Amino acid sequence: MGSAQGVLRELAAVLGLRLEADRSAKQQAGPFIELLLQVREELRRAKQWALADRIRDGLAELGVTVEDGKDGTTWKAR
Repeated sequence: MGSAQGVLRELAAVLGLRLEADRSAKQQAGPFIELLLQVREELRRAKQWALADRIRDGLAELGVTVEDGKDGTTWKAR
């Protein structure tokens, strides 16, 4: 497991959540990723590009690909 995944699990544990290292982990992480993407969208509307990029880049380090398109933002976990 990469260090970024370890940090994500530690942070989730603080919230009383347990992220499993299987397919259900992606499902459990989904609401957190959606929340981060909502915050990122608000930052983009406020032209806070550096912070919005930081969220996208941080998710990429955790194995989440964020794609912006004409119909909105989508994501995929690797």
